[in-house]
Amino acid sequence: MIIFKTALKRSLKKPLIIITLLIMPIVCLMIDYPFKGSNEVKTLNDFSIAVSDNDNSTASDVLVNKIAKQYNIQKVRKNEINTLLTNKSSDWAIVIPKGFQENLQANRENLIESYGFAEKQKWEPVKLNIENMVTSMMLLVNTKDSQALEKNLAKWYNETNNVQITFLERTKGPLTPGTGLLIYAMIILYGAFLLTRMFVEDKESQLTARIATSPVEPWRYLLENLLCYSVILIIQNAIVIFAYSIINPQGLVHPILLLLTFIGYSIMSVGLMLTISTVCKTSFVMMCASTGAVMMLSMLGGLMFPLKMMPAAMKKIAMITPTYWFSEAVNSIYVAGPQFTFQLVILLGFGVVFFLVGSWKKYSTLK
Repeated sequence: MIIFKTALKRSLKKPLIIITLLIMPIVCLMIDYPFKGSNEVKTLNDFSIAVSDNDNSTASDVLVNKIAKQYNIQKVRKNEINTLLTNKSSDWAIVIPKGFQENLQANRENLIESYGFAEKQKWEPVKLNIENMVTSMMLLVNTKDSQALEKNLAKWYNETNNVQITFLERTKGPLTPGTGLLIYAMIILYGAFLLTRMFVEDKESQLTARIATSPVEPWRYLLENLLCYSVILIIQNAIVIFAYSIINPQGLVHPILLLLTFIGYSIMSVGLMLTISTVCKTSFVMMCASTGAVMMLSMLGGLMFPLKMMPAAMKKIAMITPTYWFSEAVNSIYVAGPQFTFQLVILLGFGVVFFLVGSWKKYSTLK
């Protein structure tokens, strides 16, 4: 295992590798650190709701004013809602469609629309509360007389109580992985690039040519280096998951399953960067190619923004990337999804393919 030990020493002597594999994971842990506690009681009335009134009737005005007494609202146009939700200026959105008052008087269903990117379990109380408002309005304004309508609406507005709605954060863990964990996945890709770049550096320094004429078998040089890089990332994963479980245990769900997923993802990352290193003649070319690959895989694979926010066509394209299956596997762990095993197998399949292709090409050049 001389080559393994040598590769390990070389890796740990490079400052950039130390920063990437030791310092950056600490930053990821701090991003998800629950400074304010994760189980405190929160008041839903404090959240911001965008309201678009497209009816501009007496009934819709009263409803908007009633909602404003319970929540922080922003009166907007319907085409502004997506922007407000995306940049988190508003937490939720209500649309009062045209014809609301007539539909209300006719006792029709689905009188308002609601939108948001938040988890359904978190916002269901708000939605139900506003729907109850509309239902109570319907019971009191069942009249076509305009004067009676205004009188009943005023009575409803003044005499119905405002409810202070609170909820307790989920104590068994969140429904989605923390931002820090997703950023850490990007760091693993970059760390795999820094480690496997040493193959290209050896080629530039003519070390591989000397190995070809030495008693050291090419397969041994390749295998022990790959084993070293994989072991470094596996140990790093174990340390990060262990530290995460101590610093933010309520933000972690099934740490063993997460560790297995990150290990499989790390092996895949080493195989991917090994494959890239076989087609790059210089360290600079590999750096450009790997940086582009990391950015593309991070965007398509759900590491930069949630997969559910992607258009349907983009999701289909993303399915050919290993990071997509990694994100799906992690998300399945958090929501106890039944597809976790299938997604993990697909991820490992990518790793096997990358290792076989990269190792075969690299071995061919060393012989």
